[in-house]
Amino acid sequence: MPKLTAIELEKFQTISKHTIIPIRDLTLMFGPNGAGKSSIFDALEIMNTLFSDDWGKGNEKLNSYLDRWARKDGSEESADEIGFGFQFTFEEGWVPDGLPREKEASLRHIAIPSLTSRDYIEDFEGRNFKFFIKFKKSDYWGWSILELTFQNDEKKFLEVVTDGKHSPRLDIYDAGWINLYPINTQKDKLTNIENDGDRFSYHLEPRLEDMNPTQWLHHDIYDHASPEDFAALNQLEAVAQQVIEFFKIVFNKHFFAVDHKNLPLVKASRTVPSRDEVISIVSGEVYERSDGKMGRPVNINYSTTLLSIANSLNKLQPHWSYLCASLAHAKSEDGVAPEVIEWDLMDSIAKINWMLREDLFIENGYQLDGEVLCLTDIQEIADVWVENAKHYPKIVRLYLKDHQQRTVEIEDVGSGIGYILPVLASLSHDGRALIQQPELHLHPALQSALGDSIVRSIENYKYHDQFCLIETHSEHLLLRILKLLRNVEKRVDEVVSPLTFDKVAVLYFEPKSDGTTKVHRLRLSPDGKLIDRWPGGFFNERYKDLFDDE
Repeated sequence: MPKLTAIELEKFQTISKHTIIPIRDLTLMFGPNGAGKSSIFDALEIMNTLFSDDWGKGNEKLNSYLDRWARKDGSEESADEIGFGFQFTFEEGWVPDGLPREKEASLRHIAIPSLTSRDYIEDFEGRNFKFFIKFKKSDYWGWSILELTFQNDEKKFLEVVTDGKHSPRLDIYDAGWINLYPINTQKDKLTNIENDGDRFSYHLEPRLEDMNPTQWLHHDIYDHASPEDFAALNQLEAVAQQVIEFFKIVFNKHFFAVDHKNLPLVKASRTVPSRDEVISIVSGEVYERSDGKMGRPVNINYSTTLLSIANSLNKLQPHWSYLCASLAHAKSEDGVAPEVIEWDLMDSIAKINWMLREDLFIENGYQLDGEVLCLTDIQEIADVWVENAKHYPKIVRLYLKDHQQRTVEIEDVGSGIGYILPVLASLSHDGRALIQQPELHLHPALQSALGDSIVRSIENYKYHDQFCLIETHSEHLLLRILKLLRNVEKRVDEVVSPLTFDKVAVLYFEPKSDGTTKVHRLRLSPDGKLIDRWPGGFFNERYKDLFDDE
């Protein structure tokens, strides 16, 4: 499966020049407030939208993101360009398995079956890939595509280029797994479509108002086109969109929100929930029946009453709904005690309680628990045709148990645990973890201990495509993580994959006098020490206050 290795930004908020920002299993972002650290999360959000099937009515959602995040250079209006993208690599042994059947059938110009049988796997396996898109805005046309690139480290597959004299040109390359055969047979008869053996080119009408999620690229050839040209254009547009659709499937499966049900960003603006705000309605799950077949769950979307109740509960960040759903799942399972399960086999609630028990709030003995009630109608009670609790929707209320097994409300035990539970939820599930300021309302010792939890979760990643991206101001968190890197040999036999220096990126966002940001990667040595000094004296003020006699 692919793995994210970098995010590329240009004229994106405070990042003006084209900047490649490395992403590793653990990426730590430091810098003053307002330095542009959050732009990384915003870039993932806009790319998630771009590769979704929902750009909003009239593309208003995508338009609003472009207007909002384009670099503003000393004026109230958005700049006229914005670019974003990412780099990723395919691991050895990758095959495009798990494609939705209806999607696979629609990709008729792409040799998906041949890829699965590894006929063209050399174009993917072990290759570094790049996707980058750049938009330009004019007062008359609005946003339009200026550049677009899909390529690996050896060849290009799809490219939009602009020379400033003509409308943008689309180049489609013959990559073997991209089927250009029908067009190749007619290439000698084409008059408005350039071709040089392994590349076909035509000019685009790239305005965003003419685009939609299922058709990004339209031709700009209307006059003097032969019937062969129009037939070839239709074929080329179909091929181009299917290349985009193929990568959309890959990106959504591995980087966004499809397979792993990725949680959204844990924001710095989070608050401690009241007892009413940790109540949620959870739909029933698919379950195995006694005859071995899979049973259909009761979904709250089919019940106006349950849906109206669910919508009135849990107005905070969705991490609390996730915790409620995780607890409902855990309570419906018959498993062994979490103490004897390997970390990567635990469910989310068991992982969170492990972190609370082993790393955080040890003195209090807090463990996350709650009340789970199955919901059903009276006819089902009479029929008793389903015995598995997973079938039923549930109402869940979260609370804590202390070391004496007393029930305590999350809002009654100080703010620290209320702020940290969404962080632990993000660390414990099997997807990406996007977190702002995990250290909020934690004293220094707990900030250091949180480093243990972060490293433990990363060293036991279940999937190759998981990554953890953290924006933080905590030196205690950093120092603990560096210490764990130095002692990595002690954990080799205890974890799935030890966290080594090359799997960590430490980034510093330095604000410049012109309002832009420069991103530094601070190098780490194999023994977990910083090779580069902190720019701008970051972290130094506390030491000045402690030791400076002036």
